[in-house]
Amino acid sequence: MKISIFYTNDIHCEYEPLAGLATYIFENMTANDLLFDGGDFCDLKSLLIQGTDGLAAIDIMKMMKYDAMVVGNNEIDLEHDKLSNLANHDFPILSCNITANDGSKIDHIIPSLIIERANIRFLVIGVSPYYSINLTPNKYNTFFAMGNITTLEPVELIRKEIAKNQTKYDICILLSHSGFMAEEYILNQIPEIDLCLGGHSHTKVEELMRINKSYYLQTGKYAEGIGRIDLKISDRKIINISGKCLNNDFPLNLALINLLKSEEEIAIKAMDRTLYTIKPLAWNPYRESELINFICDALYFEYDCDFTMMHAGIVNSAIEGDISKLRLLKLSPSKLNPTRITLFGKQIIEAVKLSFDEQVIKQAGKGAGFRGDVLGTLGFSHNVKINAHIYEVFINDKKVENELRYVCVTDDYLQRGTGYHCLKVADQDAYFYHGFIRDLLERELNNPDCWKTCQLKRIID
Repeated sequence: MKISIFYTNDIHCEYEPLAGLATYIFENMTANDLLFDGGDFCDLKSLLIQGTDGLAAIDIMKMMKYDAMVVGNNEIDLEHDKLSNLANHDFPILSCNITANDGSKIDHIIPSLIIERANIRFLVIGVSPYYSINLTPNKYNTFFAMGNITTLEPVELIRKEIAKNQTKYDICILLSHSGFMAEEYILNQIPEIDLCLGGHSHTKVEELMRINKSYYLQTGKYAEGIGRIDLKISDRKIINISGKCLNNDFPLNLALINLLKSEEEIAIKAMDRTLYTIKPLAWNPYRESELINFICDALYFEYDCDFTMMHAGIVNSAIEGDISKLRLLKLSPSKLNPTRITLFGKQIIEAVKLSFDEQVIKQAGKGAGFRGDVLGTLGFSHNVKINAHIYEVFINDKKVENELRYVCVTDDYLQRGTGYHCLKVADQDAYFYHGFIRDLLERELNNPDCWKTCQLKRIID
């Protein structure tokens, strides 16, 4: 008996290239085959996800005849109620190590399921990220908990699913959104797993590889490829297995393209409702601008701190006119939280110096949660003044001193030291607020105090 397993991971709402993979799937997948996704099929940068609370993703998966997916961190971003609702639409969403903050089960999320093909029973277990991609435990729960979700150490929970189903399956598959290093660790602990289909670290594994007694594949990111594993089975056991990641050079499937257009119309209708109308706010990624000043002042008025700071790449254009959730999503697609940190004066001064360095501020700005195009210069709240010639910084008219500490509200991108390495602060020494910077803008773009202060210059030429 021959059965093929097709696999995607970390699509991150790149659904148009996914239409190429759909062409390959429809041309090659038979009734005996399986199709899985390894998580982060959704991404809150996407109009389709924001405007349908993720339901567009389920419609796409059903259309492509996926058999199941695992909960990735970007599905967790939907938060408890929306994730539960997403899983209540006649499509299996798996995770054995996810709970509400109080430890209770999240309705409709299932730890595992058994799928039968050609009389062969596949136990499919899902696991969501608990370790960082470098194996730091409990890495994400500070953020997950904001949405009433917690992930747990997965090894014993996977073992529990295997033991519970011991006599009910022939082949065990782990769908994991844990990252390569964590998945390698899991497979070294649990040799009963026959095949692990991984995700989260965006690792592209060209050929099926062996880890301990298990086989492993991951397909990179953004629908750049599709995994195919071919099994030859006899007496309910795998007697031959091969697999690889196929590059996505397939023509687009028009049926999926048409579905995307239909889903986009639904999402736009939900998102493009005018909340209010504003005057122009100018923006320049490499110079002080009114829009970044406005964001910094909005943070300063909302949160208790000495000053605020923001990288200009948090947005990607100027803005004016009618404001809707759709406009704000396009303006600031990044999923970055307001974050309180404490900095030494010398860290602030070094960051200011870097903010005038064109090689620094013109970087692409890649980093976790960032969905923009460029790092950008730094902006500050109106109580900060900077002498650009000698890099003197004043907060509330007092010169910043190297060894004094200052409480700053920024976002978790700068807190991690992305681009501005001197600003890095450990997660345990930071406080993260719920919501993203675009949510702050939605609340504050009507704030007259911010409109007054955003005109005040911070940089003294």
